[in-house]
Amino acid sequence: MWLMVCAVCTFSACSDDDDPIPQNPVTEVKMPATAEIGTEINVSGKGFTNGAQLYLKDTEGEETKVDGVEFSASGAIFKVPMSLQAGEYTLVLLQSGRWELGKITLTPASLPVVGLDVPAEGLIGKKLTIAGSGFNATAKVFLEDAAGTRTELSEPDVTNGFVAKIPATVSAGTYKLVLALNGGEWTLEDEFSVVVAPVIKRIAGIRYISSVEVTDWSPLETLPEEYFDMFGVSSAAELREMLEPLFASMSGETGLELVYENGLLKESRRDGEVAFTFSGTEYEISGENQAYDGYNTLRFTLNLEDGKVGSSSMQYKPDDEAKSFDWQYDDNNHYQGTIGGAGRYYTQYGFVDGNLVSDEKNGIDLFEYGQPEWKNNSYGVDVAMCLYLLGDPEAEEAELYAALLRLNGTPSVNLPSSALLTGSPMPLVYEYDEDGYVVSTEMSGESMDEMLGLLPTKLSDRYEFVYEVVDYE
Repeated sequence: MWLMVCAVCTFSACSDDDDPIPQNPVTEVKMPATAEIGTEINVSGKGFTNGAQLYLKDTEGEETKVDGVEFSASGAIFKVPMSLQAGEYTLVLLQSGRWELGKITLTPASLPVVGLDVPAEGLIGKKLTIAGSGFNATAKVFLEDAAGTRTELSEPDVTNGFVAKIPATVSAGTYKLVLALNGGEWTLEDEFSVVVAPVIKRIAGIRYISSVEVTDWSPLETLPEEYFDMFGVSSAAELREMLEPLFASMSGETGLELVYENGLLKESRRDGEVAFTFSGTEYEISGENQAYDGYNTLRFTLNLEDGKVGSSSMQYKPDDEAKSFDWQYDDNNHYQGTIGGAGRYYTQYGFVDGNLVSDEKNGIDLFEYGQPEWKNNSYGVDVAMCLYLLGDPEAEEAELYAALLRLNGTPSVNLPSSALLTGSPMPLVYEYDEDGYVVSTEMSGESMDEMLGLLPTKLSDRYEFVYEVVDYE
């Protein structure tokens, strides 16, 4: 009996030793040591079957199934899922068991956008344009706050770069700007500023009020009789009576109105009468003088480049050929003047510390800037340039309208504290609207009259600006 038991045990032991040990069904496995997320991997090996599955397991043991694997007799080809993070992974095979094929280091995916250019800031409720090629219908852009809360930009358009609107519900502040594309994510900016959209206004009208007032008539009493004879009067009282209407004629009021249609200037009117009519596009503006008197500009054309006038042509007489001018700007984009066909400056201006100070062509000092806190609205016109051109009867219409339309480069940084147009400083005072645009400016000073040179006079020039809000995206 004991022998039978031993025999049975011996037979059982021999049967256990004969059970086969499971073997990886895939042999000669070769795989890259590193790969970029989102790129294709080729794992060579023999024995893969179409029913097999591949997983990538991270160092925490979490596995991600790899979809879309192409198996063949020589190996497997698949794309690393974009959902993965960079790090160390193990490639796991499920085929007749579970097998670890090898380890691989995954590196961050490259941004699939070429020529990326992100603006310095975004405006609440306005469109944000991100330049670059490689965006597609899967593209989404998010603003992520410090708490990790994301807000997606709305109304995306990938026709030319990526354009989408920053929702009006977003608060001003600093955000992380995140791009989601092709299943992956990239941080475009770690600190992206979102600010309140400025109110943009354009000039719709200007009212000019000038005043010349004699403050003391007594010097007439000291004139010798030959002065009275020269004027055909017999006394100081009669001379004053004759001069008062002349001084009164130096005072007056005039208005300029700018009329727009579909965002483009269509005509200007002086005191209700059409002065210039305009036609053109966002790249060219042409003006024709409807009040041509034979002395000023008959017609002109402004050629626009990068939002400013790059060149112009002007015709002064009906039979004249148009003259061409190149518009010059300094390194800070301040308007320097125009150069004609002979290569000489036709008009020329001087800027110091970003402010218009002189008419270099005519050797005239224009303005002083004694109040550094008086800032010119950076979205508005160059107030100093407009004041000078509006008050100069010989100003070129092309320059004037370019200034009024803010097409002459970057405006002066500050507002002038005094004007030097009469030879002595005339202090300037300003009034502003709620958006920081100058709605009026007045300069006043004292001088001797220009007729006799002995009557003290008070001079005053006041400009009132009317604006309309520009709707922009």
